[in-house]
Amino acid sequence: MNNKAISFMAAEAGATAFWQWLSSGPTQWQDLTWREGWQASIPTTASDTPNMGNFGYFWIDPDQVTWSTHAVTVTVSGFSKVPGGEALSETRMEAKFSAPGVHRAFRAGLVSDQDITVNGKASFTQKAGSKATWWGTFAVLAIR
Repeated sequence: MNNKAISFMAAEAGATAFWQWLSSGPTQWQDLTWREGWQASIPTTASDTPNMGNFGYFWIDPDQVTWSTHAVTVTVSGFSKVPGGEALSETRMEAKFSAPGVHRAFRAGLVSDQDITVNGKASFTQKAGSKATWWGTFAVLAIR
């Protein structure tokens, strides 16, 4: 059970590393050169050097990264193993990251020029013409 948990956490760490890279340049979403930049900081093949704790490894095969106009889907491989040994457990996590845009919580206020109500209170006062907050989203689609 412990090895399965390590491989799962390693896959999560890989998805988080991709999210951190992706968040570094959302205004460059359509730039094909920028889209390949993650490969400089995230392993693209399995290695013998743990990158999550002492026994956790993750990597993303560039062939498992699919870009579209509004999203990128990534399959992250996470595994646990003894350094230099064979894998004890492997988890593959498919994650989808959406392109940045105006967060839906702000749309109502921007369109209607009203305060945005959260939990019964006017929590935000974004009005049309003011600077909107931009967000991307992240969802786990499958774990194998």
